[in-house]
Amino acid sequence: MKTFFLVLLIVKTSTSYEYVKIPITTPITEDGFYCDLAFEKTAKWIDNPNYESGNGQVWGYYIYQGQAIGGHHCLNEYGNYIL
Repeated sequence: MKTFFLVLLIVKTSTSYEYVKIPITTPITEDGFYCDLAFEKTAKWIDNPNYESGNGQVWGYYIYQGQAIGGHHCLNEYGNYIL
């Protein structure tokens, strides 16, 4: 088994945010492990009910524990970025 960390940028308000570091354990395979796959399994997609074409709003967003996610990346056990 291999452990890496999914780091989420949680949007608190329009001017504040926080980082959440989530350990992810996965079997070691020839394909390795993928940050986007861990993100898709951890985050939940929400459609924006107010979206209409041309209204300037996003058509949806990801959340984690009810909070909007502004971005993500992954780190290995040594703190180096991974894909």
